[in-house]
Amino acid sequence: MKHIILLATGLFVIGCSSTIDSYPKDIPHLDLKDRDQDGVINTRDRCQQTQTLDIINNNGCSAQIIDTKDYNLHI
Repeated sequence: MKHIILLATGLFVIGCSSTIDSYPKDIPHLDLKDRDQDGVINTRDRCQQTQTLDIINNNGCSAQIIDTKDYNLHI
């Protein structure tokens, strides 16, 4: 019984490993540095010159903040 379980497990593992694609060799060079210090790596950064204190989105560009609050000015 042990031999049958081991054989079935071995065949399962071999079957799974043969379906895995090989690692692609043509991956472009990834620039993992962050030149403008905004927290987004250069490969993903679409805006390379963001200001230091700006709030940024996932692409590294300054995020627009829409203020929907009402303000009353009392003079």
